[in-house]
Amino acid sequence: MATVDGSAPTSFLYTGSRRPELQSAHFADHGGSVTLSFDPLPSDTAGEPALSDCGGVFAPASLALLAHATCSWPTPSELLLLLSPASALRPGDLLQLR
Repeated sequence: MATVDGSAPTSFLYTGSRRPELQSAHFADHGGSVTLSFDPLPSDTAGEPALSDCGGVFAPASLALLAHATCSWPTPSELLLLLSPASALRPGDLLQLR
């Protein structure tokens, strides 16, 4: 699990040569998005279109906090989580990755 703006360890399923490690998770100053930074891995996810529900990234318990949020990978090591007005995520909440 990862704590937004915290230092809790991550827990998620990854199929590949090695599991990427979450380096940080930070709310934007405006509070409308969260950037999750992972250690750099060779990846073809950069430029991936926004995912309508982030269901491929976050576990069901976390999706309840992220109601109607979208996810995109602006770089291979950075996940941008755009929150919606319905999202209940707050600083200190835990996010569990798949």
